[in-house]
Amino acid sequence: FMLWRRRAIRGSSGLPSPPSCGRDAGLMAFRGMISQGFFANREWHYRIMKIAYATELDLTYPGVGRDIARNAILGLHESGCLEKLYLYERFGLELPDDVVETFPRILVLGSLIKRAMRVFGKEYYGDWYRFAELDRRISKTLEPCDIFHVWEDIAIYSSRRAKELGATVVIDRPLAHADSISEVLAGEMKKLGVEDETMDPAWIDSRRKRGFGLADYIHVPSDYAAQTFIDRGFAPEQMIVQSFGVDLDLFTPPEEQDYGGTFKLLFVGRVGIRKGIHVLLEAWDRLRLKDAELMILGKVFGDGEKIRDKYAGTPNVNYLGYGDTPAVYRSASAFCLPSFAEGSALVTYEAMASGLPVIVTDACGAVARDGMDGYVVGTGDVDALCERIKTLYDDRDLLARQSRSARQRVEEYPWSRYALGLLAHYRRILGKG
Repeated sequence: FMLWRRRAIRGSSGLPSPPSCGRDAGLMAFRGMISQGFFANREWHYRIMKIAYATELDLTYPGVGRDIARNAILGLHESGCLEKLYLYERFGLELPDDVVETFPRILVLGSLIKRAMRVFGKEYYGDWYRFAELDRRISKTLEPCDIFHVWEDIAIYSSRRAKELGATVVIDRPLAHADSISEVLAGEMKKLGVEDETMDPAWIDSRRKRGFGLADYIHVPSDYAAQTFIDRGFAPEQMIVQSFGVDLDLFTPPEEQDYGGTFKLLFVGRVGIRKGIHVLLEAWDRLRLKDAELMILGKVFGDGEKIRDKYAGTPNVNYLGYGDTPAVYRSASAFCLPSFAEGSALVTYEAMASGLPVIVTDACGAVARDGMDGYVVGTGDVDALCERIKTLYDDRDLLARQSRSARQRVEEYPWSRYALGLLAHYRRILGKG
């Protein structure tokens, strides 16, 4: 019956509807349960959870946040549990008008403030206004709900109001705790004599910490990320851990993979200290492999430029900038992300879906199994990174086996699993199963 109900809701929402036989079978089964007196003399009822979801993200802007939020929103709507959605604009979401609450003027005014303050070097005022004002406006319009799921940048006034209305507050944090990230990177920045320009400014971290203090639960994508909060005084039972997902139709292995050709190692992400690009370049410089190429897909930031210049003499390094990401994955032999801090790096899911063994650190929060779908090494461990890259370079049969295993492993993580996982956590929180 529940499967039938979700499908019926999906069909009425304008989203693709499954074959009618599924709905008919579910309805017949439910009617049969009634005729057999299944509910007789039972204190049994089902009430759809009321979930309010709020995000400050631009759901048209390429990035990890877009994929996470969009898939969560659509999954909650298909389940019939999305009571209200709060965001700046619709961003192309085809949802009923009574479900969506938008605040487009905030986005416009924030952009104007950002431009005006750029002259004074304080363009971040625009972002501060956008976050704070959206937070306030949601607090004024928030309706009663069971769960208020809100992203970390807009979680102060809205969370307070949600608690006044009796809702359980879940704050979404897709990365490790900010203090953990700062501590990990401090030593690396000092060692390299640069600053990581990809780090968030202090005022954003301050807003987030105030919001975390109001949270009943904090939603993170990996045990690694959860532990960074527990290490800073949060109770283990406050942590909701739900792995991300991947589009298994968009990211696919090539039809024919030549494991014996040029060994192409791929890095995808912001080229900066946090992603460990300097560790990867040092390992590649030491190895000097023949008939091999290191492909770097992503934007090079200020600190990344200094690191790139330092290793300018390293052979067979190709900076690709931005490109057709699925096609680049399919052209590679293996994937490497020696990051110092993540939540659960979405690029690792994409690489595995594309049939690439992944060499990652424990801080990546990846779902890869060490020795099966690739390898997990310690952060900053250049020697271990060299060893694992060389292993895959030398043993192409192993490369092929891990390639197949990586795809099989990540097939367990479609985006539909992410949405269903959220619903399961919500029901546990509310004591509904």
